[in-house]
Amino acid sequence: MCAMPPQLGSRRLLVSLGAFVVATAWLLVRVDDYDLWFHLLIGKEVVRTGHIPVTEFYVYPALGAASGFHEWGFGVLSYLVERAGGMWGLSLLNAALGAGALTLLAAASVRRGGSWWAALALLGPVALFCAYRFCYRPEGVLYLAMGATIYCLERRWLFAVPLLTAALALFHPSPLILLLVFGCYAIDLAWEARRQPKRIALLVAVMVASVATIAVVPYGLHQLTLPIEFTLRGDLTKSIAEFLPTLSTAKRWHFLVLALGAAAAVALDRSRRASDVLLVAGFGYLALSHVRNVPLLALVAYGPGAMALTRAGANSAGFKRWVAAAATASVATALFIASPAWGAGEVAGKAPARTAEFVEEFRPRGRIVNALHTGGYLAWRLFPAYMVAADGRTYYGESLGLRFSTDVLLARDGWRDAIRAQGVTMISTPGVQPSQGTLIPIVAELDADPEWALVVTEPAGMLFVRREALPRGAVEIPKSDIWKQVLAEANAVMEVEALAMPPPVFFSRGVALFKLHDFVHAEQALAKYAQLVPQDMEAVQFIRVLQAGLRGEPEAQATVEEMYRRGRGL
Repeated sequence: MCAMPPQLGSRRLLVSLGAFVVATAWLLVRVDDYDLWFHLLIGKEVVRTGHIPVTEFYVYPALGAASGFHEWGFGVLSYLVERAGGMWGLSLLNAALGAGALTLLAAASVRRGGSWWAALALLGPVALFCAYRFCYRPEGVLYLAMGATIYCLERRWLFAVPLLTAALALFHPSPLILLLVFGCYAIDLAWEARRQPKRIALLVAVMVASVATIAVVPYGLHQLTLPIEFTLRGDLTKSIAEFLPTLSTAKRWHFLVLALGAAAAVALDRSRRASDVLLVAGFGYLALSHVRNVPLLALVAYGPGAMALTRAGANSAGFKRWVAAAATASVATALFIASPAWGAGEVAGKAPARTAEFVEEFRPRGRIVNALHTGGYLAWRLFPAYMVAADGRTYYGESLGLRFSTDVLLARDGWRDAIRAQGVTMISTPGVQPSQGTLIPIVAELDADPEWALVVTEPAGMLFVRREALPRGAVEIPKSDIWKQVLAEANAVMEVEALAMPPPVFFSRGVALFKLHDFVHAEQALAKYAQLVPQDMEAVQFIRVLQAGLRGEPEAQATVEEMYRRGRGL
């Protein structure tokens, strides 16, 4: 093979750097993810102690129990970047991981025979398909490793695969994905070398070496098997939004357009490889199964898509082809900048910042119960002075933290005894569940309980403190604000889920309006809920009583007033 002229190599390097800078600018997004905070805390602990924790150290119901910190490397990287560059540094890191993946895939598509104009024309569309998962999570390292693996395989740098799998295992338990990519490419390479036993033996050796390098990093082969264990748990698809079947989510159109485009690119390519078919089919199935996997399909479809686009524009003038690439880049730029999430730093009101500030300022004695999604942020802000009841790492197991927090927030039998046993004096909770709008029962219990005071309301939720532990100087908030908060949170859910509003949000609005003595609008909201969920006979019965009260029936009016006085939702 002839060496590349230095001038051409420099030009390609400049184009790649330009693409990386543009893609980084596209993918700048404010922090809108709850999990980043516990990654920062774990990274800080690893840096502080010099080793990976082996037991739980900040979730108090499980304190000292064996725990897993499989994404510790991402935590260390994020913590070091945050310490050096603050939230802007983290935003740049997050964007750079995604941009690096896309730029490597563009370069890989050129390496396999595609043109640069086609590779760059796909950069914006693929970035748009993937952007929702470039979200301050360890998967960003997976996407970068996938791009690097595909680039190295196109260049036949087989020695890089074991290094990449081992490196990824330090950050995220997904090196299995890289082995799947290598396995598909290995079929092509084995066919090319079918009469060269040494080349085939080399492919086998690379696969064995890749598994061996994973085995020697922290958590070893568990980093390889964890995705399988995780996915096989049927309860995940029911309780976590990112594991929902894609066709049941708002991303279904993303998937359908992407899947049809990828399938067409492979089908129309006369020089298609076996690896193209296997990668698109395999990752297409994964993307169909779970909405979080759609970007993986976009990444493996990049190369076939660039090849198809190159052939489609082969008879067009060079100027027209580059105009098309510039046009897609311009559209992508406009769409990214127009997004309300575009930028850097934190999203205001997303995390319970005022709650953390109150605890930091007044230092109430006792422990805090928190919702699952806010535990990481509160731990990052308050540890080691305070631990949390649960955090985002606990959703996949029957953890003590998850059970304890859930029992309290759902006000299950015995919750009062449970919090006394744990020394709890503070409860931090939203009024409704963020995605479904379901009313969280504990707020009605605390509203009716004079032993508890409301001290903070903010977009992310409320903070209640037991009066016996209420610090001197702390100002109580009228408890009527509980229901203003519930109403505001329910309305926020309705704005986000405007096209498919979940029925529980109408129930939450109805209860909040009822508690605010707005019986007319309460009846309307609850009637809407009953229309959507007619099997909820308790709600139907309550609505009938409320409607009778509004008609002026004395007995019903007395019943409604008594229900209002008791302070319980229904």
